[in-house]
Amino acid sequence: MLRASGVALSLPFLEAMIPRTAHAQAGKALRLVGWYLPNGYYRTTTGGALKDDWTPSGTGTNYTLSPILQPLLPFKSDVQVLTGIRNPPAELSNISCGHARGTGSFLSCISPGGAGTLGGLSMDQAAAAQLKQFTRYPSIELGTDSDGGDVPIRSAIAWADANTPLAKETRAGSLFDRLFAGPEANLTMAERQKRLFYRKSVLDSVLASANGLKARLGSGDQQKLDGYLNGVRELEQRLAAPAGTAACMPGTRPPPTGDIRTQVKQLIDVMVLAFQCDVTRVSTFMFDRAGSDLAFPFLTANGAPINAGWHGTSHHHGVASNLAQLKSILIWQMEQFAYFLGKLKAIDEGGESVLAKSCIFLSSEIGDGDLHEHKNLPVIIAGGAGGALSPGKHLVFSNEPHKSDLFLTLLKSVGVNLTKFGADSTTALVLS
Repeated sequence: MLRASGVALSLPFLEAMIPRTAHAQAGKALRLVGWYLPNGYYRTTTGGALKDDWTPSGTGTNYTLSPILQPLLPFKSDVQVLTGIRNPPAELSNISCGHARGTGSFLSCISPGGAGTLGGLSMDQAAAAQLKQFTRYPSIELGTDSDGGDVPIRSAIAWADANTPLAKETRAGSLFDRLFAGPEANLTMAERQKRLFYRKSVLDSVLASANGLKARLGSGDQQKLDGYLNGVRELEQRLAAPAGTAACMPGTRPPPTGDIRTQVKQLIDVMVLAFQCDVTRVSTFMFDRAGSDLAFPFLTANGAPINAGWHGTSHHHGVASNLAQLKSILIWQMEQFAYFLGKLKAIDEGGESVLAKSCIFLSSEIGDGDLHEHKNLPVIIAGGAGGALSPGKHLVFSNEPHKSDLFLTLLKSVGVNLTKFGADSTTALVLS
């Protein structure tokens, strides 16, 4: 920590922090992320041919990314694409809506029950319970929309227990203040603005301490500290920008138009900073809610902006115009994911990138959006978890392994060893 004038700022991982006798075991601060996209993808027969722009061709390391996954090309060696994963607890739920069933069991693999108010301990929280000993925050929950509609399980993927969904932070500025600038829950907007005016930057208060620290660091650590402080200052300046610019000020929520692009990137930036300075090692990111009907007028398909709602379009019925819109939306989603992976890969910790020491699970609550099925789920695993995972391949499972068995493997990769997870796990899934 750097402290000055009542302000504390966490530092990134520096080699100087490691005892000389421990350098051989350095850099194993492992991170776990659960990333949610609504409405599935499409895998449909149209005109007598299978139309599936998500699933790669080829298997193992000899595979080719699909059209939708092309934004991940720079990270092909950092990701695994899994085909054939199934989530039976969602199929067994007594809730009628497939989106609610899938989201309620997205990270828990427990059938949501009753009126859709009950979930179960989520995979991220199982990890947070063990990894919280290393950080100030056990986990952080991020998302672009806080309103889940008629039932709580539509808007939450992180659950502390069957009755406790964890609320998402949708405002990047508010999250930044909570993680890096101290609690401001009791301040009015006017007080916040006054504080920002008199405190031009969090870094201004600790600059002298930072300069004093730099003098005691090696050249590599000095460059790393400079890059970290510059990144924090750049992000803070963007978050504090006046209304009307690409900003997401505390207390506001970007509408489902152009501002959603800024909101997503700001939330990603704060999440990356939280990992970089080891504020937390567990996070979830939920893009909108189950059955999201957002429009994407900044994207085009069929020669026109996409003004139709996402959920309605996901019931594609094999219609070519619907599939074209879904393809454009999903490519944009992969671009945001690629932005996240790129930020993590650019951060070096003791000779390894943060991406190499992360386990990132991306999926949706359903498979094909028209069928509302809970099999053939779109699944991407990014990162190497410090060597526990071997990315860079496409794995196809014909026996439809349960997602809960996959979670046993992912939890183990970050040091959380469980013999059972969710309602139906049997044995950890082998990813080879």
